[in-house]
Amino acid sequence: MEIKIGVRAHDLSEKQTPEQLAEVVSAYGFENIQLVFNKALNEFSYDEDFVLRVKNNLAEQQNGGFDLQTQINDPFIQQRINALAQKITMS
Repeated sequence: MEIKIGVRAHDLSEKQTPEQLAEVVSAYGFENIQLVFNKALNEFSYDEDFVLRVKNNLAEQQNGGFDLQTQINDPFIQQRINALAQKITMS
């Protein structure tokens, strides 16, 4: 059995760029994070380019081991993010 420990990204560092956040997460050695964009990032958007930027920065710091998973309470937003996550996973 393997246990993976994660942390809320905004508890490590608030209001950073995606690049800075990825460095902080990597420095602490976490493989899993809960990322609330408006709490952890200084500027954010849910458009495809920005989400890819966040994902790619985290993946670079984790040697490609970052997996984008989401959980949102709003079904419409969850559906949009799931569709985007599928596109990102395929790229």
